[in-house]
Amino acid sequence: MLAYPLTVPPLAAKAYRTAEEVGFGRNGGASSSKPGVGALLAALAAAHPHGLLAEMGSGVGAGTAWLASGMHDDASLISVELDPGRAELTRTLLADDPRVAVVTGRWEEVLPGRGPFDLVFVDCLDAAALPDAWNRLLPLVRIGGQLVFDDVTPELERSPADRSRPDAKRDAVLRDPRVVGVELYPPDVDGRLGGPSSGLLLASRVR
Repeated sequence: MLAYPLTVPPLAAKAYRTAEEVGFGRNGGASSSKPGVGALLAALAAAHPHGLLAEMGSGVGAGTAWLASGMHDDASLISVELDPGRAELTRTLLADDPRVAVVTGRWEEVLPGRGPFDLVFVDCLDAAALPDAWNRLLPLVRIGGQLVFDDVTPELERSPADRSRPDAKRDAVLRDPRVVGVELYPPDVDGRLGGPSSGLLLASRVR
């Protein structure tokens, strides 16, 4: 038994149960943010008093709930979800939290003009779309703010063929001189590290 287990906030736990009930993440599709990633999101949210936060891809609300669990009382979060059914599940989950607004739509249409944001959690972009989207994403974040991408698999756990191909997420976060980036693998609730989609990329904008 772990001496310091990862504690999942009640609303995030409820979102994970909802994901199971509706089959969100089944068959390798979009999935909820892993608890270790969520815990880091909460810590990052807590680092921004009066913060303006954004989430791209609400899913069924797990990442949204983790962010809200770390936010200050006067911070605010806008979460954008393209799928109306998922957006409504997240909206219902966070209905009692006036700091959180869940909007149905495309992030490209919803977020520009509402920032700059202190923290943007990117949970909806396929790596194939990132090269074109990166230069629209970065201006959403203020200097000193952070971008977080999840669903990152350790390089050594990817096939040789996958490792030989360009990696748009890593290229953007780890090689763009406008950000200082790092790749992280927080533990799961049982203390395990690694595994498919277990990590994240964190970028702080510096210019």
